[in-house]
Amino acid sequence: MSKTRKLMGLAAALAFAMVMLPASAFADTTQYDLFVNGEQFTSEKLTIECGEGTATYDPATQTLALNNASITNAVDYGGIHSKLTGDLTIALQGNNSITLDDNMGIMAAGNIEITGGQATSQLTSTEKPRTA
Repeated sequence: MSKTRKLMGLAAALAFAMVMLPASAFADTTQYDLFVNGEQFTSEKLTIECGEGTATYDPATQTLALNNASITNAVDYGGIHSKLTGDLTIALQGNNSITLDDNMGIMAAGNIEITGGQATSQLTSTEKPRTA
């Protein structure tokens, strides 16, 4: 009978601990259909390192902010690859570049609007020369 009591006490303690956990502990990670440098944005990863800069995604406004981002070869994804159902705004801050050997710089299912927050904001896209 003491084993039964111990098991019941353990089950009650476990149930109490589960009730006390925040709801976010059980929440699923949302994956967004947006990739930069071959990395996918998720609800837990809204900023991706791009060289010495960053790419930050705001899912509420479907805005991708590039801040001195250096985007390079991302196999099968291109530099920026959007499969979002709506349009994407790319907001430039500082000097940003996309340099690829053999891929698309920006691919999108919807429309893209590129905006610059400063007079010096720019985006440079170049393809490296191919060698035989």
